[in-house]
Amino acid sequence: LGQLYVGTDRGFAYSFDSKTNKWNKLKHEFDNSSIFALYSDDQNNLYVGTQGGHLYLKSNKSNTWQDITFNLGGKSVWSITGNKNNLYVLSNDLVHYYDKNKSQWRTYPTNKDAVPFSSVLGDSDNNLYAGSIDGKTWKFQSAKWVEVGKSISNLNSPIWSILHKNNKLFVGAENGEVYQYNSQDNIWHQLGKSGLAKLDGSRVWNMVLEGNNLYVHTDAGKIFKYQSGKWQNMNYAPHESGVTAWSLNSDSNGNLYVGTRDGVIYRIQLKSLNISELTTKTEG
Repeated sequence: LGQLYVGTDRGFAYSFDSKTNKWNKLKHEFDNSSIFALYSDDQNNLYVGTQGGHLYLKSNKSNTWQDITFNLGGKSVWSITGNKNNLYVLSNDLVHYYDKNKSQWRTYPTNKDAVPFSSVLGDSDNNLYAGSIDGKTWKFQSAKWVEVGKSISNLNSPIWSILHKNNKLFVGAENGEVYQYNSQDNIWHQLGKSGLAKLDGSRVWNMVLEGNNLYVHTDAGKIFKYQSGKWQNMNYAPHESGVTAWSLNSDSNGNLYVGTRDGVIYRIQLKSLNISELTTKTEG
């Protein structure tokens, strides 16, 4: 993570200046709707997706923003991701990729079993994954969507998050459960056994893998850590009472970042478990 960015419910975006320890508002008003997605690629180009269905680009070599929505469809941009080959967005319940040569968005080939989608991930190994609202996980290969593993038993609800790191593939679901794919038996295995601590039962929005530990953020505003076969509720603010987590991310130094409903960003240094506040409250 070369630069830390946040987007707010009121449609503002900020970058963090580690030298001054302050947040700087990005000089763009966007479309006055909530920012749902932020993505920075390996060339440090910054993308912002909004609830109003717009997608904006600020090139690393420019100080101006471009509206690259083009023919995207007009519905909320839920997620932006990418890999070595393409930029992808989830909008209109479909996965789209950006055709730079023609300055337009193309919908990846779909079939009736693979749509509508609820999550998407393009990873550094040039893989493209998507989760669908019926609890299935898909990988785009040979010009089509192929289901990954056997369908998860008794799960007929959306996959909201996907994580692929260190050859490990995880998905987080509407029912508050997290599953890991085992390529040897081609089965998704639920994390957390009976009798051990579980999540709070709300949908899993974000997941981060650091070392052998998995961290997840739930719709109820909590952060959980999976270690040694069980889930543990994790403190992420010095005084957590009344604080609600809205996002979870990490950097290359093993730090977690938790964005909260009241506009405060907390950094957790995993080696020391030191928690620091990166900001006074932003404007929204």
